[in-house]
Amino acid sequence: SAFINKQPIVIPNIIDFEKFPVLTRNNDATWQIGFLGSLNGNTKGLDILLNTLVNVNTEFVLHIGGAGKLLEEYKVLAKRLKIEDKCIFYGFVSHVEVPNFMKRLHFFVSASRFESFGMVMVEAMACGLPVVATASGGPSDFINSANGILVDKENIPALQHGIETMMKNYQQYDPDQIRAFAVKNYSATTFVEASNKV
Repeated sequence: SAFINKQPIVIPNIIDFEKFPVLTRNNDATWQIGFLGSLNGNTKGLDILLNTLVNVNTEFVLHIGGAGKLLEEYKVLAKRLKIEDKCIFYGFVSHVEVPNFMKRLHFFVSASRFESFGMVMVEAMACGLPVVATASGGPSDFINSANGILVDKENIPALQHGIETMMKNYQQYDPDQIRAFAVKNYSATTFVEASNKV
């Protein structure tokens, strides 16, 4: 039919960029890594990230935002892996608290097994943070060499390599450029322009 032959118009998710200021680059000597997501299941891959970080020899702190039925299980896993002293569990982080969560970080990590989009990664980018993400769906559409590193999903060596590469090349990422990409693609203006094409 005529409908099948029409080119689809993708309407982007929208972020209120005024709530996500570009952060001052973190000069902490210890790497500050962020993870934020629901812990009601294993889709977000926190277990993968914890098992990956065991093998990272550089000093780091993992900031973990999120609540859910697996929260205590992940705390036990961190203890069993002997990295509990490197993990800070915040529990539920409300949307208004996300910018404050992000400002503690050098970079954000998504170890998801599946992502339909990945709003929290774009929010990190809105703050100028580079992102290490798994090729789990949505991130493949917006993670590029200027704003982060994309690695195979459910692959601990690949994720470790991505994190260590981020640490090695961190200074090459431009916070203003990362934010500009997010604004260009996920602002309300972009939404209006895409809607007008429908």
